[in-house]
Amino acid sequence: MLRYEIIANVGISVDLHNNYTVVTLAKWNKEKESYLATFYIKQTDIDHLDLMDDQIEIEFSSEIKTIKNDLVKYIEMLIERGIIQRYMDRYKYELDCIDRGTAMFELERNVK
Repeated sequence: MLRYEIIANVGISVDLHNNYTVVTLAKWNKEKESYLATFYIKQTDIDHLDLMDDQIEIEFSSEIKTIKNDLVKYIEMLIERGIIQRYMDRYKYELDCIDRGTAMFELERNVK
């Protein structure tokens, strides 16, 4: 029988208004009495979340009433520091690599 795990009890999606969205999943940690949040970036028109690998289980000592706003403030800080731009650039690079790889495979397939 398959079992499930609750990976988040708070989730938000923030549209950056540049074809990118930041998705954040946060879960209450009973031992630490705080939220642990993990951040992802995606292009708005593509359903693929890319983990922001230095933004995993970031601790927030927020209450349930303020956690969503605190997450948005944190995302704003990541934008101001240029961290979001780095992940947008990486995401675009990865998609470009996939497109080039796909084109190479299609070319090889058509040659055979």
